[in-house]
Order: sequence, then structure tokens, then C-alpha cells
Amino acid sequence: MMRIALGLLLLFARPAADEVLENEHVRVVVAPQKGGAVVSMRHKKAAAFAILADKGAGLAGAGEFFTGSVSAGAQVHDLGGLPLKALPVARDGDDSVLTLKAPLEFVSPGLSFERTLRLAKDESGFRMTDTFRNDGPGAQEVTLRFGARARQRPDGWRVKLSSWFGDSKGWKHQTRRYRQPGEPRTVFEASAPPFFWRLVGPYGVGFLYQVRVAQAPVTAVHTLPVEKGWENGYGSAAGLEWQTKDLPLGAGKAFSTESSILIDEGGREGNDPASLATSDRLVVTVDLPAAGKSGETLPALATVVSARPQKVRLAISTGQEADLVLQPGLAKVFPFEVTAARKGILPVEVVVGDADGRKLAASAARSVIDGEGLEGEAGQIWKKYVRKMPERVYRGSWVQIGEQLAKEDRIKAKEPDPRSGERLAFYQKRFPYYAALLEGASRALKVEPERLAALDSGEGRPREACMSILFEGPDGPLLAYSKERSAEDALGGLNYMKVLPDQGYPYQVYECASWQNGYGINSMGLCVVGVAITCDKKTEALAQKATEDWKASGKVTAPIGQHLILATCKNVEEAVAFIENPEAPLHFTGNMLLGDRSGRVARMESVGIYRQIHRYDGNEERFYVCGNYPHPREDGLFKPGPEWDWTANILLRERFIWDLAGAKKGRVGLKDAIGIMSSHGNVGMCLHGFDNPAGFYSQTSFIGVPRTGEIWMTHGQPCKVRYHRFTLEDTER
Repeated sequence: MMRIALGLLLLFARPAADEVLENEHVRVVVAPQKGGAVVSMRHKKAAAFAILADKGAGLAGAGEFFTGSVSAGAQVHDLGGLPLKALPVARDGDDSVLTLKAPLEFVSPGLSFERTLRLAKDESGFRMTDTFRNDGPGAQEVTLRFGARARQRPDGWRVKLSSWFGDSKGWKHQTRRYRQPGEPRTVFEASAPPFFWRLVGPYGVGFLYQVRVAQAPVTAVHTLPVEKGWENGYGSAAGLEWQTKDLPLGAGKAFSTESSILIDEGGREGNDPASLATSDRLVVTVDLPAAGKSGETLPALATVVSARPQKVRLAISTGQEADLVLQPGLAKVFPFEVTAARKGILPVEVVVGDADGRKLAASAARSVIDGEGLEGEAGQIWKKYVRKMPERVYRGSWVQIGEQLAKEDRIKAKEPDPRSGERLAFYQKRFPYYAALLEGASRALKVEPERLAALDSGEGRPREACMSILFEGPDGPLLAYSKERSAEDALGGLNYMKVLPDQGYPYQVYECASWQNGYGINSMGLCVVGVAITCDKKTEALAQKATEDWKASGKVTAPIGQHLILATCKNVEEAVAFIENPEAPLHFTGNMLLGDRSGRVARMESVGIYRQIHRYDGNEERFYVCGNYPHPREDGLFKPGPEWDWTANILLRERFIWDLAGAKKGRVGLKDAIGIMSSHGNVGMCLHGFDNPAGFYSQTSFIGVPRTGEIWMTHGQPCKVRYHRFTLEDTER
């Protein structure tokens, strides 16, 4: 088969200026000189954080989209290289109309092509009609194949793409992440038109392309190639081509295709192919936990987006109903609850209807209830749902706890350095619990305690992205925490650790990679959670020098900082005093959220021993969040660092949880918090790699309850794994 790109025609044509269709919601740029290709689709009301200003904020598409093609025999004529004549943009009621034309006599005498694009005043997207007319001079019956091609260019900032494509009977989902291969070529046959392509970028902005072709089947080819980015590094490209079968076109006849495009933010993927293919650009997605227990409520979520403003009614199969007002291209989320009555598979369907009760779109999900003993996929889902984090319990005197840690090979001897003796003496005076722990470990290892006194040579440094949030409500303050890594179910080094000493405060922590690095809560209700920080190079250099100078002078930093904070401090004020101890400050690189039973909360942003501490005063407009970015100071230090995708990830999640639960600020209870942490969105709280700019997967979620000293924690993604309750009693319920 020979493909003719018609690019040579551009050498003899005067370049035409791009045409723009624009309203308050979207900006669509069309290139007449490229066959009427849509070269840019921008959502004007999408998230526009400063960090994304030069990284495609609001871009649903950039490249060459929806260029027509026509084939005769073995020759495929790609109209992307054909200059079209653009007529002045006209008004037709509320529509702005752009019409482009060109003769196609080089394909067949009398054949011509016309493209019409329409954008309504209050529409987030546009409509397009492509017409091939066989009515010019010399026209005769001809057999042709008609189609179109679209390509998303691989900008370097486009670190991931999610793509769904299919027809009203079925679909496929493919993703690409940064520097990872995608599916180079997938062929599918749309036997039940219309067919669709849904493409969503790293910030939750995307488009839905629906195509109506009278004759079926249509053969489509979808690609996610690995290509050198246009701006920097390797970006994610995507493409779709489709073509009809051979169709006769008689003299005086015409062949037309109708396309509708939605440009939106946060609209999710939808999971009903018939709705994606046939609705009037209305996408609905229902989320339900993978499993649950009968008699318990399950948090559920419906996400709806429309190209046009409209009032819709949600009818949920459980009997609930809700009215929503949809704004063009902006997703609306509706949380609800489901209670399962019996063992088995619980299906939940959400139908979106209009004011007259007509069905517009639908979505369904299912949950495995009381799945013990079930086989197949349901049985595997249940096994994952009930799994718990590996547990370690240490009790007794600090000497005994040190012995227990050493016997498990969690403390190891090192060669003493010249100041090991001085350091040990300092611990005995200022950190007696830790000195006793080292004494016990030295007995178990049969070495001198000085060989363990270098145990604090490292720092607390969570180098994996996470997020923590303060919620307030009927269960008191809640510190919710989400742990992320760059692969699914990467649970290595994640353990639950309970310490029950005979001196100090009992505490329990979520252990991350090392027993020394853990976050949790103590018996007094002090809760500590930490996340990685991405900080500017200037601040990092100053902090590194300050930390190195401190240690070079023979001074000491606080050992096993998070553990000793929980063992010795009963509230936030004491914890801050511990952190800022002028004799032995905390050595920690990351951000940390601290909260106590009384509702006092502080956020520390730290590089080494160089830090700033923000106090929560209750006057925050939104939820109080501790993410991966610092808050810049007036002197220019503590600016967000080079991992811009981490910062963007947190900012977008902050926006999502406010849209989801902002109306309940100050009234978020434990059950609400579990629902929020389990929720999905285009950059929601529970992450699955393809749905956020950093490509992260949620690994563990925990919620600290200062009022009771409990932790509610999952060992895996919270949408798939149960929250188990951990207490400071000797048994876990």
C-alpha cells in the first residue's frame, strides 16, 4: 500500500495562518495548511499552577489531530499535507463555524473535500463534519476508503498518557509512563459504530473523540510509540488512525462523517463503552472498593463530565438519587455510600438521565463481599483485600527492646569512630532511653556499646513521595497519610511496629524501609507523619553545609528521631522543642506533619538540620496539607525543587480533595476520611500510576486518630485493601 502525504503541495502553496475557534471554556487551533488539522486543544479553566505554566497546563491535545484521508486501491492519500482554503469564521445561532475546502481531483476527477467545525458559545469541545463530494466536472463512480488520522506529539513534560478506545460493544485501555514502552501498534475493528478515543494527559486534562460512520466495520490502529520529546527528554506520544472498508461513491453523491469532541478536566475514563461511544459527550465513572464486608458501608464515588451545561439526575441502583448541575468540561464528583446485605458480588450502576428521565450515560462497578472461599478472580480480590501489614512488637525495658532488635538483626555493630565514646556519654545524659537501647543491643551482639553509638550517623530521609492531610470533625483531629512508590504493590520494607516500653510513652508506627524511619502515634495522642521533600538547590547547599559544620564541630543530632519524639513527647509543643533542641536538633530531610489530641498541628519542612516550622491556626481556606513541596520564605529559600512532577502531583490532589470534600471541612469523620483516601480521580488520592503526573502508585494509607491513639492502616492501595485497626493494646482488632 502506498501512502501519499501530499507534503510537496505545500511547496507551491502560500502558507495560511492558523484559524482559532474560542469561547470562555476552550481554545481550538486549526491549521488549514495541514489539511485542516486541529493542532491545539486547550481547556481554559483547567488547573493553572505556576509550576505548570511552561509544561502544558490545560492542553488536552497538541500535535496534528483528525486530518482526513482517502484511499483508492493501494494508494492512501493523507490529507495532512494538503492546504485547505479557510472561509471566514461565521456565526450560525450560538455556533461559531469554520469551513475549509479543497479539490481532490488528484484522487478522482470531480472529487472534493469539505471540513466544517462548530463551536457553541457554552460548549467545552466542538463538532466536526467531513464531507467528500463526488459532484465536480468529470465525476464518475469510484470506490474509495475514507478515514482520518490523529497524533499527540511527545512533549517532554507529557510524562504519561492514558488511552481508551473502542466502540459501543467493547474497549481497550493502554497507558504510557515516562521512559517506559507503550503498545507500539494495536489494531481493532469497530463493528458497532460509533467508535471513540479517550485520551487523558498527566494533569487530568483530556479529550473524547466520537466518530459516527454510516458504514461498518471501521478498522482502527492505535499507537503509543516511544519517541524523542519535542522539548526535552522522552515524552509520551499517541496516535489513532481509522479507515472504512471499500465504499462505492457514485457521481453526484457525497460521503460524510460526523465527529464530536469533548475537552475536559477531571472527567475520568468512563467504563461503559456504549456511553463513551454514543452519548452526547457525557462521561460518567462509578468507583467502588474492590471488596468489602456485609453490613458495612462502602464509600463510592460517581464522576460526571459533560461538553455542555446541563442539569442531570443520577439514579443509583441501590435506590439513591441525586441532582447535579454540570458546567462545560469540568468534572463533578458525587460521593455516596453502599451497604452490602449478603455474600457474593455486589454490582452498582449509576445512570445519568435528563430532566425528562431519558438515559444519557451510565457506568457500573462491582465489589466482592465476604469473599472467603470464593474462587477465581473474586477469590484473588478477596485475598488481597484482607491482607495486613507484617507486625513486629517490642516490649519491656529499653534494654530489653534493644536486645530484641539486635536479635532480629535490626541493629548491627560498626567500627567505633574517635567520638563514639563522647557520643555515647551524651546519649546517656540527654537520651537515656536510646542509651539503654544500645546497651541491650550490645549485650545481644556481645560487643561494646561504643560500636553502636554511630547508629545515628544517617538521617531521617523519606525519599519516596507521600502526602499527609489534616481532617477535623466528630472524631477529633485525624492525620491521614498516603504512601507512594513508582511500582504497584511495591511493599518491601513496609511493616507495622509496636513499642511498649516500661518507661516513656508506648507508641506504634508504620515502618518504612528501615525500623529507624517510621511514622505513627503514641499513647498520649501525638501523631507524626513524614513525606519526602523536593527543595531548591540553594537551600539544599546551605542546609548541607550547616549540617556538616555542626557534625564536624563534634556536636550531636537526635538519634532515631521519630521514635524518640513518640517515646518522650506528649504533644506538638514538646515535639517541636525536641526537633529544635539546641544541643541535639533533629537531622531530617523531608516534610513532617505533627498533630495532637488537643488539635494543635504543625508542619515542619526540613533539609538536614535546616528547617522551618509552620503552625496551623485553623484559618486555612482549604485542608491543611503536608506534601512534597516546601513553602517559599521571604528570603527566597525553601522553594520547590527540580522534581516538578512531585509538586504538581500534590497540588492537583489538594485541588481534588477540596472539590470532593471541601463542603464537609470541619466535619470530616473517620469514615469520611477513609472514603477520601480511597477515592479516585484524574490525580485523585488513591493512585494507580497512569492517573497522576509523577506516575506513582499508592502503597499504604494510614489514618492516625489522636483522640484514641489508634491507627487505621492498609497494606496496599486503599481501594483494594481493607483498613485494619491497630491499637496500643497487646492484641490488634
